[in-house]
Amino acid sequence: MADIYEKNNLFVSNPYEVDPDRVKYDPKIAKFNPPKTEEEYTALYNDIKANGQIEPAFVRNGLIGDGVHRASIATRLDRKLLCIDVNPNMSDEDYIRLCNKNTFSSRNDTVAQKAIKGLVLVEEFGYTDAEARQIVALPKNNKSIG
Repeated sequence: MADIYEKNNLFVSNPYEVDPDRVKYDPKIAKFNPPKTEEEYTALYNDIKANGQIEPAFVRNGLIGDGVHRASIATRLDRKLLCIDVNPNMSDEDYIRLCNKNTFSSRNDTVAQKAIKGLVLVEEFGYTDAEARQIVALPKNNKSIG
């Protein structure tokens, strides 16, 4: 697995394990880590229990930008949390995209929830309306953001 990360200039370490109860989260980035539904959490729990944690949590400057659910599951299973350090100079925008590469496109959020996330991307992180709509998968004809 380390080979995948060594070949990508976004990462500055190999995956490593930490005590999940000692991690600290980046509060600005963690806002974009929406709670999983009970079904999503159970599926992730069962997958990690059966197969181990496959995808590491991303760490920038000592703070985790994603992985709250994986950390909770690691604690419940009495396991370590797999992490990897990202380039400390990565912009907030790129870090949000990396941490949520699957979340924004796969969640079944309501249009209102997507619009709220889109507004935060525009107001706090400087995305354009079009970029925010694309990231949160809000239809182009929806005027909720801009």
